[in-house]
Amino acid sequence: MLRDDKVFLSHIRDSCSEAMEILGSSSLEEMTSNKMQRYALLKLLEVIGEAAMNVTDDFKREHAEVPWSKMVGLRNRLVHGYMDVDHSIVYETVKRDIPALHSTIEVLIKELT
Repeated sequence: MLRDDKVFLSHIRDSCSEAMEILGSSSLEEMTSNKMQRYALLKLLEVIGEAAMNVTDDFKREHAEVPWSKMVGLRNRLVHGYMDVDHSIVYETVKRDIPALHSTIEVLIKELT
């Protein structure tokens, strides 16, 4: 099966957009007490990591500025260590890192078009 990097990049971009929208202006305390919001954010971070895992190695090498291994590592931690998730890390990731990732992925998608 031929992997299409643009498809996986689109999944990352769309999941970033949804995560930013879902978190909105919520505080850590609000996110932590809102089960639906918390689970939605966890799932979106998993999708980001899964999509990052599927981007071709050549593309990852060409764009080493993107934290591919961190995205995959977070996904693995959320999936396999689900009982020990530190929600403050989830919150900070969505609040601080996801907007920058979204912007970077947007540029990469435009370059592929």
